[in-house]
Amino acid sequence: MKAVESGALEASPRGRLVLALGRIKDRALVGLPFGSELAALRPDFAALPALDQQMIGADLATLTEHGAGIMPYETLVRDFDAMASAALQATDKAEGNFLNKLFTVRRTDAGATGLDAQLLKAERALAARDIAGAVAALESLEGPALEATATWRTQAKAHVATARAFDRLVTGVANAGEAREGQPS
Repeated sequence: MKAVESGALEASPRGRLVLALGRIKDRALVGLPFGSELAALRPDFAALPALDQQMIGADLATLTEHGAGIMPYETLVRDFDAMASAALQATDKAEGNFLNKLFTVRRTDAGATGLDAQLLKAERALAARDIAGAVAALESLEGPALEATATWRTQAKAHVATARAFDRLVTGVANAGEAREGQPS
């Protein structure tokens, strides 16, 4: 990216590709579809050296899979409380708690234990923009609570996978064709 900022890469085909990927990533992370814009860049990817094409292939596949759009961060945050309540209700129901249909109570202080503590850990990770950390905390849940978080976790994983794939793809394209360690220039 420093090469793009300095103007050294901007005029090159790789530079234009890096800039286009940045714009598409911005579109993706706000939840808009980006598959057609990415597909329009296929000829540009095909112009990269064969080894570079192999190295970015998995990231392109990930982005193609999620090209219809991902859940933006703000929506993941907004939907977290409803998902946490669903996890609590599912656990209460499985344990035979007859009050689960009336209300749910979740501790969000230092005294939280068990399910409340795991949900709090996930919520704090999410607040710190660590979506992968929030998913990891939720994946440690068991039974009905784990099942109740499945949809949210799937959406969060898609967000993380897409953001990471764009980051690796931009780096791969920016460095395409450069000599690699152990290989002649």
